[in-house]
Amino acid sequence: MVQKQIEIIQEIQKQKDGLVEKVEKFFEERNGDSKHKVPVTRTQLHNVLGMAIATDSVKEIINYLKHQIARHKEWRENNFGKNLIKKINEVSETAGNDKNLKIQLVRLFLGYFAREARYVRKDWEAKGHEE
Repeated sequence: MVQKQIEIIQEIQKQKDGLVEKVEKFFEERNGDSKHKVPVTRTQLHNVLGMAIATDSVKEIINYLKHQIARHKEWRENNFGKNLIKKINEVSETAGNDKNLKIQLVRLFLGYFAREARYVRKDWEAKGHEE
């Protein structure tokens, strides 16, 4: 068991830079100003991150995002939510069949995602717009 945990930690360490690059690429590929690159609020993103921390299921995170897409038009803007789900699936697939590694990588990815979204939106917020 301890050996497995060590292997997971090592694999996570190997993939951190790649996760950050996936996040950066997600926002680089989005069109428009910072508001359109990140149409959802910081609170909405932190809710997703909180949900990811509270579960051990990647499918539950995706289900939560689908619910957000259905409820809030911001998540549908320029396929923001659907594209995020695609990235989560990509991250999850890198872990193979290891459920523990999958959830750890997705949690990390969403943490990096929330940070990068904050950075991307800073210009929009600096202009006096409310979240």
